[in-house]
Amino acid sequence: KPVVPTTGFHAILLGTGIPLPNPDRATAATLIVAGGKTFLVDTGRNSMVRLAQAGFQDVDAILYTHFHSDHFAGLGEILVGRGIAGADVPMNFYGPKGTQALVDGILKAYEIDTYYRELHHKEFWPDNAMRADVHESESGVIYEKDGLKITMFDVDHAPITPAVGYRFDYEGKSVVVSGD
Repeated sequence: KPVVPTTGFHAILLGTGIPLPNPDRATAATLIVAGGKTFLVDTGRNSMVRLAQAGFQDVDAILYTHFHSDHFAGLGEILVGRGIAGADVPMNFYGPKGTQALVDGILKAYEIDTYYRELHHKEFWPDNAMRADVHESESGVIYEKDGLKITMFDVDHAPITPAVGYRFDYEGKSVVVSGD
């Protein structure tokens, strides 16, 4: 059962650690719950563990702020975890240019694992577990549905480019998440 309500509007800091390993901290990951939908901004190291501790096995979409490894290192675990949990729809990804290359690279790295899971557990392993629907965008509104609007905007993380943040607007309230 989720620790956080699955309705309403909530921001949950799952990971706030720095790139240096710390057994007590996950790196960048923020869960936004809005009207029954879940959005994970960044998938840092141990984000799957923190997501599970909050009571979630899956999210509706993943958004990336930029492409330092401490913001995406946990993606493979999340994809495998959702497959084991039975998710049979491709994961939705949103982010700036480079998101497709990142997701393709992680999926490529997990090809052998996916092959073995299909061999051993075909009756349990969903066909779409390790599939992605990637939406690369420029700054502006990137999502607007069921009263939720997500706006992506550029941030200064020189010399890193692209680097973006997100503003979530729902029921007259806003939450802003920026990477570094």
